[in-house]
Amino acid sequence: MTGQEEFNAARNRLLRLLGFRLRSRFEAEETLRREGYTGPVIEAALEEMERLGYIDDARFCSEYTYSRFRRGYGPHRIRLELKQKRVGGNLVEERLAALFRGPAEVDQARSLVDKKLAAGYNPADRSARRRCAALLQRRGFGKGVIRQVLQEYFREEESFS
Repeated sequence: MTGQEEFNAARNRLLRLLGFRLRSRFEAEETLRREGYTGPVIEAALEEMERLGYIDDARFCSEYTYSRFRRGYGPHRIRLELKQKRVGGNLVEERLAALFRGPAEVDQARSLVDKKLAAGYNPADRSARRRCAALLQRRGFGKGVIRQVLQEYFREEESFS
């Protein structure tokens, strides 16, 4: 395969990949690398996709954080996932600050606990408190938020650590 043919194949692969959902530059690069494309071809294909606006880490960060926020994820989990996708720290922090300003984080955690209680969790049951705490922790909420929400719903003196 000539250099131009390899570039065209890499570009077409990226176009198919980006047709499903946005990707970070790192995700796109890793996909091409796993599929055996060479460094210069990968770089040229990524540069073209960036120039055309198909790969844009700022837009990816914005859409990804909003999507995860809507699905009930907290800032710690979203930050970790974006770090794994190698999206820049300032982009992430700005977007998280915009989404989780004011009482948004606590409201998000309350919403998750409301769903669990509506699904049959009994607030008088100590194991329900532990399960809710574990859920909130997995979803990426901080200890202070978890403690606050659990105290509102479970009204126990037991502390979360």
